[in-house]
Amino acid sequence: MQITGKLYSQGSSACEDVIVNLGEYPAFSINTQDAGEPQKLTIDNATVSPKLGSVPREIAIDNIGLLVIDSEPSVDAWLDRRDTVKIHKYEKNNKLVFLSILAVPLMLYGLFKFLLPATAVAFAAWVPDGAVRIASNHTLIALEKTVLEPTTLSNDYQHEVTQYWHDLIDQLDTENEHFNILFYKSNTFGPNAFALPDGTIVFTQELVELFERDRGLLTAVLLHEIGHVEYNHSMRLIAETLITSLALSYFFGDVSGLFELFGGASTTIIQNQYTQELEWEADNYALAQMRNVGLEPQTFADVMVKLAEEYGEGGSTLEALLSTHPSLKARIENAQQAE
Repeated sequence: MQITGKLYSQGSSACEDVIVNLGEYPAFSINTQDAGEPQKLTIDNATVSPKLGSVPREIAIDNIGLLVIDSEPSVDAWLDRRDTVKIHKYEKNNKLVFLSILAVPLMLYGLFKFLLPATAVAFAAWVPDGAVRIASNHTLIALEKTVLEPTTLSNDYQHEVTQYWHDLIDQLDTENEHFNILFYKSNTFGPNAFALPDGTIVFTQELVELFERDRGLLTAVLLHEIGHVEYNHSMRLIAETLITSLALSYFFGDVSGLFELFGGASTTIIQNQYTQELEWEADNYALAQMRNVGLEPQTFADVMVKLAEEYGEGGSTLEALLSTHPSLKARIENAQQAE
């Protein structure tokens, strides 16, 4: 059987037209325009690409190069005589196609919903304390240079409230023994508080003023932020984001257009859902500790009411999906049920 093909010689990007003679299996020969005698070869010394639809077949020949020939029934039958995996047969199996349509989304759901978060938890637990401190310090320095400003709260007030909080923290059974509480102004963050991995907890002056310096409300927020530190949420979120990005790159590769849009949206939604889960953990930690410091769970609900009055309350399903925090309404109801 004689057919035409293209030969990409080893070590060169150029190709030339060749005539291929498929003889008695596994022998075949290649005849180029310049060569007088055909090159006699055997398929045993070559790597043959599996049949995939009508895609041309590729034959990688040792010490010669890559031979490309059209996919035809007679050619495919000759190339596939030896025991290889015949992908084209699976492509035409309707049952396998249907099962794959179901299996692939389920596999991806299980990967992103369970496996990646579990991997992130394990990774976060193994990060050395020194690395956590360095990451926290660098983050705080970057924030001070960009969005945080010195507070105008008096030193006496800051000392008084932080001493009060440290006395309360001593009553808690915490993994972290060194909480550092700081105050800043921030037009960017507004009324807010956040925790860094090493136990540094930042309150914005805007939050203190919104709560009219109410210690009960501010303490409820403090307990929530301590929950983030206790559960190592910052390092978990970093790990989840990194692992999710790597997984999406592995599955979808360097693609553009629709895949690029899908990849970006998937990362955002997945990360936000992880963040909502971490917020619930921190909320429930705070609610579990309220009575240990002489407060009622209703105080935490009052915090959420204040924030709802300040920021408003979105209630659509789409807003809930894309939000980095659970809805304030749901958090108020959760606190009230803890009574």
